[in-house]
Amino acid sequence: MSEQAFLWATTAVMLAVIGGTMALTPAISDATVPLGVRVPSSRIHTPVVRDAVRRFRLWCAGLTIVALAVTIPWHTVGALLVLAIGLIAACTGAWIGTRRAITAAKQSRHWYRDVPVRLSAPIGRDTGAVRPIWGLHAPAILLGGAAPAVAAARYPLLPDPYPTHWNAMGQADAWSAKSWGTVLALPLVAVALAAILAIVAFLVSRGRVAVQPHRGDWKLSADQQHRIAALVQQILGAVNLLTALMLAGMSLVPVLGWGAVVQNLLTWGGIALLVVVIAASYVLAARIRREPVRAAQRRPRRRVEEEAAPATDGTETPDDDHLWWGGLLYINRDDPSFFVPRRAGVGYDINLGNPWGLGLMAVLLLVLLGLTVGILVAGI
Repeated sequence: MSEQAFLWATTAVMLAVIGGTMALTPAISDATVPLGVRVPSSRIHTPVVRDAVRRFRLWCAGLTIVALAVTIPWHTVGALLVLAIGLIAACTGAWIGTRRAITAAKQSRHWYRDVPVRLSAPIGRDTGAVRPIWGLHAPAILLGGAAPAVAAARYPLLPDPYPTHWNAMGQADAWSAKSWGTVLALPLVAVALAAILAIVAFLVSRGRVAVQPHRGDWKLSADQQHRIAALVQQILGAVNLLTALMLAGMSLVPVLGWGAVVQNLLTWGGIALLVVVIAASYVLAARIRREPVRAAQRRPRRRVEEEAAPATDGTETPDDDHLWWGGLLYINRDDPSFFVPRRAGVGYDINLGNPWGLGLMAVLLLVLLGLTVGILVAGI
């Protein structure tokens, strides 16, 4: 297979994964927030909800086909990045557009009229918090830290000029004058990213676990949400270890003279494993969302705060759509939380009503913009 054909196949697979995961988002979200719209449990199977979700999935499928068609004459790393961002943005637009039918029906038909509601019950952090999996984060940090140490130790033996870029077949195609910057850039990125992901896992473990009643059953929902929180920590740990292994290994290929075969194995093998982990997490999350009763029967009940309420009291989570822009972005200045459970999908979102959260989002967007512009300018 030629390099261009390999790049096209890789780009096509990545876009198909992105489109598929976007289309699967309603399945892994709580049933009471279809397309990010809060609805009572009695309305989750109404025709307007089913039709809106179906239209969203059709839009995602069509947009993915368009993106795949665009990749035929245009297949570079920069193209993949631009098309991925474009596909995510287009599917997000479809999400916002199709959810309007649910919002209109809820308002016009007064779905929350005479529906008893109460605020989410907090889960006790001391008895039920899901902690980071340090057995995965610690090796990731050690791998990341070992890469710059090995590179620094072998610095006098390294070639000048030093290889700084490799093509899709794992062969060096760009070199720069040897310096500490060129040699240690990727190893330092590896250790920094490992530390950042470990910090994110810790911050997520300190956040609250929101409880949304499944057909009025708060204890059942608490069990479900705990399983989701545990899955998120497993994903963060696995992604951190895989990323550290991939980046640390790639940074040591020119240092230890491992060659193109090892470079390809680390690059594409690592990407393939990350895709498998992410796809498996979506499948597991969908299973948890769809089998709450069986999950509660299999697992022992955890103690929760405010447990005076019966298992099923018929109350619902209040209509809180005004706190979620488009059902995607959480903005609540009265909530001190930095991270909150994600409404669309699984995981956690940043509270943009928190000044620190808003600043972090701005930094992330600037990093993404800088990465995109840098890749396009470099012509990679």
